[in-house]
Amino acid sequence: MVPSGHVTIPCICSGKITSHKKDNETFEVSISNSPIGELHGPFHCALIYPPGFKGNYKRGDRVRVLANLYYDTTLSKFVDTDTTIGHQILGRFDDKTVFTETIENPNVDLDNEEVGLVHEGSGISVSTRGQVTTASGAVSNVIKANGFGVNKNSSRITAQNHHRVVSHNAPFHFCREHFGLYEGETLDEESTKTSEEDYSFIFRRFISQSKNPENYTTVCEGTFAPWVGANNDYGKITKSKEILYSRIVNHGNSRVTIDMGEPGDTFVSLRVDDVINSEQSVPTGKGAVSGILGNRCKVSISDKGAIDILSGGAGISGLNSYKFHLSVSEDGDLTILSSGKIKLSHGDKDESLNSIVMDPSKGVDITAVNGFRVNGKEVVNKSLVDWINQNQATFCQTTAVASPASLGPATIIGLQVGLAGFGKDVGFVTNGIGLPATGIISEKDIKITV
Repeated sequence: MVPSGHVTIPCICSGKITSHKKDNETFEVSISNSPIGELHGPFHCALIYPPGFKGNYKRGDRVRVLANLYYDTTLSKFVDTDTTIGHQILGRFDDKTVFTETIENPNVDLDNEEVGLVHEGSGISVSTRGQVTTASGAVSNVIKANGFGVNKNSSRITAQNHHRVVSHNAPFHFCREHFGLYEGETLDEESTKTSEEDYSFIFRRFISQSKNPENYTTVCEGTFAPWVGANNDYGKITKSKEILYSRIVNHGNSRVTIDMGEPGDTFVSLRVDDVINSEQSVPTGKGAVSGILGNRCKVSISDKGAIDILSGGAGISGLNSYKFHLSVSEDGDLTILSSGKIKLSHGDKDESLNSIVMDPSKGVDITAVNGFRVNGKEVVNKSLVDWINQNQATFCQTTAVASPASLGPATIIGLQVGLAGFGKDVGFVTNGIGLPATGIISEKDIKITV
């Protein structure tokens, strides 16, 4: 009896014969495609035409089945199968091939155009036009000769995940590249993904500079999951940070790490480290544990534009010490700290013209050949004090009591010379006229020997 609110509707479904019941002249069919998806079975199906053609069917054949399904008029959808009415096999059918061309026996020339081979879910075809097409499931590769524009002499690969591996039969994959979509490592993980943000795109590349896996370059874009050392075989992607781009260059005991995209103070980060302990292959298979690093230099730029530079590090993991620290806050506050000499000037040869040198042993030296002013006024310097000290015995000329005492003739001459002189030499104030700074900042050339 048809349940209340349901009607029986015949539907054409697809399935595969699993066995032949000769005792009742029926076939058991597993239905894989119907309006409500895969059906629990198998279903006993009879041939729709008269007896005598049963030999045309065998186990494994794909067939079309006329099945009767319950349609819920309240929910407006199919809900179950009607087991009170038998199901019939309408005929055999072939799954849609993976090619637009017709492909048969690989040794048969098809209209002098193409030959090919097709199997269930995969195939290959070769045409006289120079096009080769291979496919397996949702993965296809088209190699096209001739053509026009960007399609001329092109190779087009379609897949969810692209991998290129160069291994040379060694314990490590010396070169590997991967671009694709990560849906989860297991069915359980896939079932937990509910939004578009849960599906991660990634491009990552590992290139070894030689057979020594300690010398390598890695690049990762999209999701933070860089390959490090021999760690180039992971099938799982864990987004531990919001980094969108990462690059690591490792050569022996030195490593450069560049990260970009993490919100906060390290939106752009560049590190130079000593590799205290290099990566080691884990005993459970391919992969590696992270190396222990000691920082030598670190540059960080925040997403607000603040800059922080640490250099001259001791290369100690954990509690490190640096010789230089420069920071610029997002408000423009500048802090410069250095354990050595600090020199401010315009160029390589301008220290003797305009410069400030702060030496932790000798103090601060300010050189200003063209004058040194505070609030627009030159500053009195030690030359004036020296002049007064040298002339203290003859500073004034003797006159009558209670009358003004003028400077002595020799003292007047010294005063006139001091006032007219440059502050750098014998002048009393920090004025001066000299050559302007060159402003040339140079770097030693790198000599390349061929």
